[in-house]
Amino acid sequence: MGSFWINLINPGLSFAKWLLLVTVLTVIVLGATGYLNVVKDELATALSDRTNKNLYILSVIAAIFLPLGFLTGMMGVNIGGMPGVESDNAFWIFGGFLAIVTGIQVLIFEWLKWF
Repeated sequence: MGSFWINLINPGLSFAKWLLLVTVLTVIVLGATGYLNVVKDELATALSDRTNKNLYILSVIAAIFLPLGFLTGMMGVNIGGMPGVESDNAFWIFGGFLAIVTGIQVLIFEWLKWF
């Protein structure tokens, strides 16, 4: 019964040659599968490295802007007794303070080799 289908597909091949052809094709496909798995793993590793780098940069940026956002939020509260309300230079003093805080953060990040 099996030779009927083999002869129907290619009548010139004997069963032994057909078996050899199937064996060779199986080895080729399995070899290609192993190679493709290696390529897939390399691509997954490259994508993971890129994602980790992007998340690292995002974390550093968040670490810089989180304290600045906190300080500006605290100074933006409209309640009595805020320091510098009566001074015309309070904005510039606070802006300079934020610049100094940012500079100190950048220096700390460079010292920790985060940049």
